[in-house]
Amino acid sequence: MQPFKRVARMCRTLFRARELDRDLDEELRAYVDDRIAARVAGGASPAEARRLVLAEEGGFESIKEDTRDTRAGFGVATLAQDLRYGWRTLRRSPGYAAVACLVLGLGIGANVAMFTVMRSVLWRPLPYPAPDRLVVLEADVQGVRNAGPSSREVHDLRIRSRALTELAVVNGVDAHVEIHGEIERVAAASVSADLLPALGVRPALGRLFDPRDGSVNGQVRRVIISDALWRRRLGADPAAVGSWITVNNTPREVIGVLPPDFPVFLPASTGVQEETHVWFPTGIAETSDARGEGVIGRLAGHASLADAQREIDLLAAQFAAERPTVYRDAVRFRLAGMREAVAGNVDAGLRALGLAVAFVLLVSCVNVANLTLARASGRVRELAVRRALGAGRGRIVRQLLTESLLLSVIGGGIGLLLGHWGVQLLEWLRPTHLPRQSEVGMDATIALFSVAISLAAGVLFGIVPAFRFGGADAQALRAGRADSPARGSRRLQRALVVVEIALSIVPLVAAGLMRRSFVNLSRAPLGFNPDRVVTAWMPVSFRQFPDVQARWRLHADVLARVRAVPGVEAASAGSPPPFHQLQFTRRYGRSGEATRAGRATQQTVTPGYFSVMGTKLVAGRDVTADDIVQRRPVVIVDARIARELWPRDAIGQRLAIQSGQRVTDLEVIGVTEPVRVKDIRDAGLPTLFVPYHLFAIEMALVIETDLPAPALEPVLRTIVQEAGTGRAVFDVWPLAVYVERSMADTRFIMLVLTAFAVVSLLLAGIGLYGTLTYLTMRRSREFGVRLALGASGWQILALVAREGLVLTAVGTVAGMLGALAAARAIRGLLYGVDAIDAGTLVSVAALVGVLSIASCLKPAWAAGRTDPTTALRAE
Repeated sequence: MQPFKRVARMCRTLFRARELDRDLDEELRAYVDDRIAARVAGGASPAEARRLVLAEEGGFESIKEDTRDTRAGFGVATLAQDLRYGWRTLRRSPGYAAVACLVLGLGIGANVAMFTVMRSVLWRPLPYPAPDRLVVLEADVQGVRNAGPSSREVHDLRIRSRALTELAVVNGVDAHVEIHGEIERVAAASVSADLLPALGVRPALGRLFDPRDGSVNGQVRRVIISDALWRRRLGADPAAVGSWITVNNTPREVIGVLPPDFPVFLPASTGVQEETHVWFPTGIAETSDARGEGVIGRLAGHASLADAQREIDLLAAQFAAERPTVYRDAVRFRLAGMREAVAGNVDAGLRALGLAVAFVLLVSCVNVANLTLARASGRVRELAVRRALGAGRGRIVRQLLTESLLLSVIGGGIGLLLGHWGVQLLEWLRPTHLPRQSEVGMDATIALFSVAISLAAGVLFGIVPAFRFGGADAQALRAGRADSPARGSRRLQRALVVVEIALSIVPLVAAGLMRRSFVNLSRAPLGFNPDRVVTAWMPVSFRQFPDVQARWRLHADVLARVRAVPGVEAASAGSPPPFHQLQFTRRYGRSGEATRAGRATQQTVTPGYFSVMGTKLVAGRDVTADDIVQRRPVVIVDARIARELWPRDAIGQRLAIQSGQRVTDLEVIGVTEPVRVKDIRDAGLPTLFVPYHLFAIEMALVIETDLPAPALEPVLRTIVQEAGTGRAVFDVWPLAVYVERSMADTRFIMLVLTAFAVVSLLLAGIGLYGTLTYLTMRRSREFGVRLALGASGWQILALVAREGLVLTAVGTVAGMLGALAAARAIRGLLYGVDAIDAGTLVSVAALVGVLSIASCLKPAWAAGRTDPTTALRAE
């Protein structure tokens, strides 16, 4: 029964407060009357008796407050009262409330936006069964990361490993689907039978793959399709399961349809896209040493990631001992959690941005704390009167904190809206696809985060003013020192300005370093000129054209037709295009020493490629059609390989290239300038170029033209279709798109950091301006006295300006120390610039100095124009 009684008493406190107060007044009145009667009975006069009783009992308002505090539910009632009073108070100061809410909204909104993205990309568990047990297996070969395990290694690990289970192979590919005579290129994946069950997939229709569906050397005749492709191209017909469609010029049986809610979130190293529509079965070749497989598995039993890593390290040593000729390369297997592998290289960038928005919020809170201190300085008399009327210190502090929390909640609402727009802006600013981007969005967790961060901000900026001014008392009021707490607050305001400037320096320096990195990347020597070059992938059916020479004749025919298009100056073919995600690396060395040199990126080229790309041949000659027709074993290397192996003259030398276990000796016929194709940041990875017949893969047309890509695309589609390739041309893009994408992460981080830094700097400037304006107003009598004693207006102006500049200087020095630590944290994101860069630090200091001067001008000018008569009379 006790809980019910407490609820009843609480309801009575909340809804019958006036009646309870009347009862309390009557009880106190009766008590006082009894005490007075007793005094009168003792011989005192009624007036004297009343005076003595009231002196003995003290303030009855304090007694009432203490009594109310003991009532059940009185805290809720007091909170409601504080909220109403706080709302009325804020309505009387609309300028302060608007500025504070907007400043808080900016800080909270930036954090909500970044938290939304980071939660979806970095922290949210993958939508698969037991996602924390999923792992990705990678292989690093002689320092080249993510070279991928071989099929033989995957097969052996499946047999020998006890810490790993359900090891599955997966690789992203392209598929050209032909239904009802219409060809469509879609993203596809080649997977072993274990993968989809390991991800917890159950087909919406039909079945999944079994081991008999996969093929290593034979024909693969079965496919599984996505729900979107089934609905879009097959009319959502259940009879589609068991039907045959043409994929890559081959009839294939549809054996299953995946559910519509199946999310495809696999590491970028596998090449599998989120919008994958066709799934091919594949087997695991027990004897293949070709690398590049994407491998996903599960931790077995109670094995940890560290246990599994130790085991595969031992197995790698066994592999090397059993097959020393194969493992001459330095090979290391790495296991990574699936979630971390899916996040990939965006992890460091997003964490840097998360740190930056935390500084934005701190600057916002310090700014609002300064505003609140200035406003509270003008309320000292009001607070002292409330203390004189019986309000306790705790009640005053609670009232001031309630007002701060009310502001922060309103600011949080604004921040939630700004955060929603901010997420859309972040996605727009990043041209490359964010991992798990389809999951990025607002939900209840984001709303709770917004509420939590709003309340935390309210406490952060409100607690100092609340405790500073909560102690104003009636004695200070009577003594004429009602502004005494304000005097101490001025020192605190100056300190907060210093903190605000210091906090704003950190994202400014980070943004400056990222800008320097972006400029360095954009000026990096690529070894080719992307201007006026359009690329287009031209896939060819290897089944329809099994002979390399037949495929070359097809390419030559298409190139001849493209060169005849008006507006096209030259055309060639090369694969892959620079900075495309698909790149091939090869071991190279002098003849007989393929394993003793290093690794290089390999590109397949046709005649005229270097001319179209603007790559300089510094020695030797280009590839010719005769080289391809006569199958000559020739190669062109860039200057870095030539300098390393043959410093005097590389032409005519023999270069050995190793692919898997096959070593090919090639004659060097040309040397180019250094060319970057794999990673724009990697100036140390050289490039070698082989003619089409030596590595006949799908080629990309490279076309020198002033025509825009959209205008050229339909012409290319017609030419390729008339040539009878059996495939559709795709990705008709300017070559500059690949270059821009290679710098996309740096550009994205630079732009967002710059935006956050500008917001922080403006807030710091507003804080400095507001503080100086307030302090100048409070010192008007002092300035009046100085002027009356003979000081000039320029001296007063210099006095105020000097104070602002000193605060800025102290904040800048403190901020630089923090910025140096932050710069070291983002060192991995920088390119061509040291974490401690004098130019950046000087530029930031100069920018802050300019802002400081601008913030000081108006308050200093107003102080210099003070009228001493008016100032003294006002006091």
